[in-house]
Amino acid sequence: MKICTKPGAIYGQLKKQLKGISWDDQHPLKIQFFRNLRFSFENDLVHYIRGDTGKTFLKANGSSRNYPGIHGAKYGLLKDGYLRYQDAFPLALWYLQQNPALSNVFAHRFAFVFIDEAQDTNAEQLAMLDNAFEDRERAVVQFLGDPNQAIYNFAVKKDVDWVPSANPVHFSDTMRYGPTIAAILDTVRIDKQISLLPNKVRSSFPPYLIIFDNGEEQLVLPAFARLLRDNGLDGKNGGTRVVFKAVGWVGKDKRDQGKLVNGNVKMTH
Repeated sequence: MKICTKPGAIYGQLKKQLKGISWDDQHPLKIQFFRNLRFSFENDLVHYIRGDTGKTFLKANGSSRNYPGIHGAKYGLLKDGYLRYQDAFPLALWYLQQNPALSNVFAHRFAFVFIDEAQDTNAEQLAMLDNAFEDRERAVVQFLGDPNQAIYNFAVKKDVDWVPSANPVHFSDTMRYGPTIAAILDTVRIDKQISLLPNKVRSSFPPYLIIFDNGEEQLVLPAFARLLRDNGLDGKNGGTRVVFKAVGWVGKDKRDQGKLVNGNVKMTH
């Protein structure tokens, strides 16, 4: 892939990061910046915004001499069939706006639409859904979500893009955990208007935080196993031994940096 690597639009955006480093070391940073660019469609125009900040980077108004080169590379990949996940929703929204009859087709095909984990939908996804199911008389669209469980990709923000409609139906109780865990979760909730009722017949233990020093990483799993034993969880349930798993972030093997890989917990006595 060949993009503009001479001082220009990308260099201007990365001036602080590129200052004082060699040309060879600058190139990967510019490529990464290019990869994070996102489409912003406006009728027949294709603008570009920064994927990390959401701010407009290049507009298709002829004001930047770097636009043709960057657009040729980025849009050329799309024409060749390469589409990034981040670009899928603005592209879908643009296509729906260019073909408004599609909303009638979707309403005819889907009488009921349920969107689970609605708190994790962003503004672009919500706009796409609103356009796809514009006729709410023919298609019932139901959002289900909890703002207190929102997951953020970049930075934590006070408000989520999805806002429950007026007079929502609340599911206030849970079957997952008992009063002990509910009491802890209540202290970190953002939206206090949503009640959190525990399962009173379900026993739950207080959460534990395992703290370890550098070089003691291999002691974490045995400590976890010891907690299971101390709380009487290493027995059998209906004649079958209970299995516990320690799950962590899946990625590259970085044991040489002191990080662990996933594994089973051996319940040794």
